[in-house]
Amino acid sequence: MSDRKFVFDRKDLVGILRDLNLIVVSLDRIGSVYNDLDEDEHNALLADFITDRDVFRKLASMRSVLSEPFSGEPDSDEMEKEMENLEYWSYEDRASSRGMTVG
Repeated sequence: MSDRKFVFDRKDLVGILRDLNLIVVSLDRIGSVYNDLDEDEHNALLADFITDRDVFRKLASMRSVLSEPFSGEPDSDEMEKEMENLEYWSYEDRASSRGMTVG
């Protein structure tokens, strides 16, 4: 990948850093009470946080802002290659790791 530098709007970066901080610190706090709760309570806290704080939308927005400079650039093919070998979560992988069958 080239050593090109990209310029981002300060407001966009501050927004991304605020959202990342909110998500990381909150997940850490939720994780820190894991031993004080049963698994269902912990999972409910986690699900409520993700839903109430609109975490999926925030993460998608961050990805969009950070990916934008690569779209239409000569480096865009290289960026796609960098993303190829990510180990995305899948239900099938989770199920098979627990000895469950899917279908």
